[in-house]
Amino acid sequence: MTVDQTRATGGSTAEPVKFPVCLSECRRTGAAAWLARSWVNVSPRDRLFLLWGHSHLFGTGVRGWLNKQRRMMSDAVLGYHRFSAYDLSDTALRLAADRLLQFRPDWCLGYSVAWDRFAAANA
Repeated sequence: MTVDQTRATGGSTAEPVKFPVCLSECRRTGAAAWLARSWVNVSPRDRLFLLWGHSHLFGTGVRGWLNKQRRMMSDAVLGYHRFSAYDLSDTALRLAADRLLQFRPDWCLGYSVAWDRFAAANA
């Protein structure tokens, strides 16, 4: 196994964890995610509201800004609305609820901790 890159996640722990990945794994990840989502009838054509955080993937400076703009355009084309899970304050989560109601998604995806806090902030 040849390690081609590393990935980082903090989704369930809220602490970044790096792990090695191979290029062959990277190619299958997207397909595997959609296969798993299909088990609960989530389709690539569906409008998704994501309470998510991946800004560490954008990079910094001008390149980071460009990567963020590219992600926002891709999300718009795909029918996604991504709301940052990095700020889980009550104020931010109430704003997320307003955006969710305006967007009217088919599905909501995100970190369980973020959705738990979202529910508490918007009870």
